[in-house]
Amino acid sequence: MPDEGGEQLYESSRLLSLKIDERPPLIDGVITTGDKVMLFADPKAGKSIIAQQLASCIAGNHDFLGFTASPEANRVLYVAGEGDIEELQERGQAMGKLFTVPQDRLWYWPMPLAAMNVDKGFAQLMEFAAIVKPHLTIFDPIYALIIGSMVKDEPSGDFVRNMNKYQYLTGSAVLLLHHSHRPVKDEGGRFMEQGAESYFGSFVWKAWPRSFWMLQAEDNEHHYVKLSCAVQRSRKNRLGVTKMVMVEPDPLYFEPRDQNVGPTQAIIMAQLRLHPNQTTSDLVQTTSRGSTMVAEVLTGLASRGMVKGEGYPQKFIVQE
Repeated sequence: MPDEGGEQLYESSRLLSLKIDERPPLIDGVITTGDKVMLFADPKAGKSIIAQQLASCIAGNHDFLGFTASPEANRVLYVAGEGDIEELQERGQAMGKLFTVPQDRLWYWPMPLAAMNVDKGFAQLMEFAAIVKPHLTIFDPIYALIIGSMVKDEPSGDFVRNMNKYQYLTGSAVLLLHHSHRPVKDEGGRFMEQGAESYFGSFVWKAWPRSFWMLQAEDNEHHYVKLSCAVQRSRKNRLGVTKMVMVEPDPLYFEPRDQNVGPTQAIIMAQLRLHPNQTTSDLVQTTSRGSTMVAEVLTGLASRGMVKGEGYPQKFIVQE
C-alpha cells in the first residue's frame, strides 16, 4: 500500500461510521457511499450494460435513469471477470458518446488472474484500489471472480467477507453482478415468479446486500427490460420499478421507456440528438437498421411532431 494508505483508511472508516441517511449519495435515491448492492438477471438481459451506464453516470456526473448524480469527482473501478478488452472498449466508446467521463475517473480491470475470495486476489484488488481510490467498485460477474462452488456457503462466505473488508479499507460502495437460477415451474407446469428468490447459489448472496436489484427482459430480443429494487434495507432507495428500452448499437445505453417509443424510434431519436441534420441514408448507417424501417420510423415520428425534416434530401432534427 502507498504512504497515503493510512489517510485513505481513516477516511473510509469515517464514512462507514456515518448513519446510512448521512452518507453522501453517488446517485441520489439509488446508491450511496459505502452501499452494498447486488444486481442479478437472466443471461443476456443487459446487466453489464446497465452496470457500465451506472459507472459512467457516477464518474461523469450524469443523471442515471432520471435520478441525479453527485456533482463530486467520484471515481469508479470496474472489475470485469468475463468478456475481453476489445468488447469493454467498444461498449465504453459507444456509451461515452452520450455519457462523457473525465480522464482517470473510470478504471477497468479486465480478467483478474486470481479469484476475489482468496488472499492473492484480495491483495491484488487492494493494490488496484490504492491507485484508483474508488467511490464505487463493480464486480462483473461474481461467478467469474470466485473459486469454488457458488452454491456452497464457504467459498461464497469468503467472497463476501473480503467484500466487507474491502469496503472497510476503502470506503467504496460495491455492486455485485450475478445470474438468476433456472426458472422454476409449479405443479401445473407454469413458470413461477420468484422475485428476489430467483438468484443462484448460497443464501449468503441474498444476506449480504443492502439493496437487491433485478433486471428482467420483457421481450425475446431483450430490447424492453425493467429494473426493480426487489429488496432494500435502506429507506433512501427510490429505484422502485423502472421500465426501460435499450438504445443500441451506437450510442449504447438504457433509457426510461416511453410506451409510444420503440427500440428503433429510440435509437433514431438518440442519434439525432447527438448529430442533428442527418438524412435517411445517414441514419441507416449510424443505426444499423434497414432503409425501409428507418424511412417508416421517420415518417411516424414526423407525423407525431417528434422530428422535423427539411430540404432535399431531407435532413432531420429532434423537436423536443
